[in-house]
Amino acid sequence: MLARAGYWLCNTVFCWTRSVAKFEEERQLMSPSEFKEPVVNWQDSRLRVVINEEEQYSIWPEQRDIPAGWRDGGVSGTKDECLEYIATTWVDMRPLSVRRGMKAAGERV
Repeated sequence: MLARAGYWLCNTVFCWTRSVAKFEEERQLMSPSEFKEPVVNWQDSRLRVVINEEEQYSIWPEQRDIPAGWRDGGVSGTKDECLEYIATTWVDMRPLSVRRGMKAAGERV
């Protein structure tokens, strides 16, 4: 049984190594360096404030669709402008479900 387990482990490592090498080979074929797009830091672009269902805030690139579970917070601008808005608006960091649960339990909110 030990020999079989050793063979299985060896075979798995071989297959994993082979698949990593194959992936790297395919990646290089699919994206030659002359066709790569320049790397753009999304934080340098125009951003918007987004809010999720738990009333937690974040920033998101303005040119991208807002992800599921989030909504527009009504403010957009530079990263610093958005973070300043969040710092002054999001004063209670607890998720909405926690605040509601504490209120229902009669705890100080």
